[in-house]
Amino acid sequence: MSVQEQAWEWDPPEGAEASSFLSIPSGLVVQLGDGAVALDGATGEQTWHYRRDDARLISLSTTPDEDRLVLSFEVDEDELEEAEAPSKDLDDLRDLVVLDTETGELLDGQIVEAGPRPRSHNNPTVSPEGSVLDLSAAEVRHVTDDARLVSFGPWSVEARSLTDDSVLWTHRRYVPY
Repeated sequence: MSVQEQAWEWDPPEGAEASSFLSIPSGLVVQLGDGAVALDGATGEQTWHYRRDDARLISLSTTPDEDRLVLSFEVDEDELEEAEAPSKDLDDLRDLVVLDTETGELLDGQIVEAGPRPRSHNNPTVSPEGSVLDLSAAEVRHVTDDARLVSFGPWSVEARSLTDDSVLWTHRRYVPY
């Protein structure tokens, strides 16, 4: 089998840069600095987008069943005042957004704690735009169909609900010294 021709080509919106791509049932999702764009796999046409002029996208991930897209945005002062946030330090918070991958419909949104900061040799991480991101170990890169996993070092993991951020389970490993 070999490729005979290119089916389609897509360019990011003016002023935006594509930084990663994720597979979804209908095609793919493109990560931009301010959100995400879904493209039809057969035609390359945009099927939906979720972008914010006022926020920077930190990370995104699909759930294993690929039904939901989970985005993590920086939190700004206005959002902090409006939300009942678990912390008042902007660096410790993320605006977590859950979208339907087929339609782009907003399924849930909440302000959550980002999780512990230091991440050994991978921290800090440089974003596609060149800015330095001090990412937590979990962000939303580790998700199940209904939870995000938050790491508290090499010996502890917590599963937090994608809908209300409640703790679903915790695993702590005892390490004798």
